[in-house]
Amino acid sequence: MTNLQGLLGIATLLGLAVLMSNNRRRIPWKLVAWGLALQFVFALLILRSPVGEPFFRSIDSVVNRLIDFSNAGSTFVFKPLNAFYQTKAVVLPADSDRQRRRTRNQTNPDVAPESDGPIGDPDEA
Repeated sequence: MTNLQGLLGIATLLGLAVLMSNNRRRIPWKLVAWGLALQFVFALLILRSPVGEPFFRSIDSVVNRLIDFSNAGSTFVFKPLNAFYQTKAVVLPADSDRQRRRTRNQTNPDVAPESDGPIGDPDEA
């Protein structure tokens, strides 16, 4: 069912692009076919080959490292604003546990950042 959902999404996007086109006769169908073929080749390479996943994991680690450098630089320049503009949480879902904690802490002001308990001394309550 998931494969059919992906194919339906591709067909829907292509259909919308054709419907919104001003000149449907000038659509470069050969270019569209090449783009779709490359997309399927990359999907097969990533999902089905033993070389594809480690290769793209290494690229992922390089990109994560660059984003860490970017966050360190923005922390240096914009210390108080950096809490609102963390790139890694928005772009890469790899740190979903950290993102969940950050989101939970932002929505619940009684919880300290990177903490699981309430703010203050538990004996005061």
